Amino acid sequence: MRMSRHAPKPGLWAGLALGLFTAVLTLTHLFSGAAVPAAAQIRQTPTPIGVECGRTITAIATLLRRDHDFDAATRPGSGDYCARLETEIAVFIEALLADPTAEGISGQSRGAFAFIDFGARQFVGEIPQGAAFKAVARNALPDSTMIYVVGPDYAVFVDYNFTTLSANEFASLPDYRDYTGGIRPNCEASWCRMPGPRPTQSR
Repeated sequence: MRMSRHAPKPGLWAGLALGLFTAVLTLTHLFSGAAVPAAAQIRQTPTPIGVECGRTITAIATLLRRDHDFDAATRPGSGDYCARLETEIAVFIEALLADPTAEGISGQSRGAFAFIDFGARQFVGEIPQGAAFKAVARNALPDSTMIYVVGPDYAVFVDYNFTTLSANEFASLPDYRDYTGGIRPNCEASWCRMPGPRPTQSR
């Protein structure tokens, strides 16, 4: 049978058909969650967070980890895992929204005790596990491990050993006497309390 000069070649038809088939399978996967053959899969970030908690929580947590170094303190298998993970995500996003361009190093609490003085004498509460903040200064005295951190509704001093900051990150912070952003301790978060004696804290 003679083919028209304007008719697509058989190979082109095959390519178009394969492309259409792949697109349909991909759309089906996106809207229904059905499995897609390897040839049609979109590259995904490995080891997603919160897969037990649904697509929305998984997507948000994975995005925050990829773009903002989010590290969930809550681990799968713990009581109320999904509820705790959702709270961690909310607190982390609130900190980003509070001052997304703030100078400093992004970190998270690991049960850090908060103080309104670098001498750690006036205790004002415990920053919840996973709560995000910006570390902006430190006490550069040889024996001090205290840093000044800023969150959405607090600016306090904590021991960096109870945060996600590394020793190198701690050392890179400017001394609080050289910090030009201003040291203005305050604590208005729900976990804050009236200043009082320092409690005992173990690592």
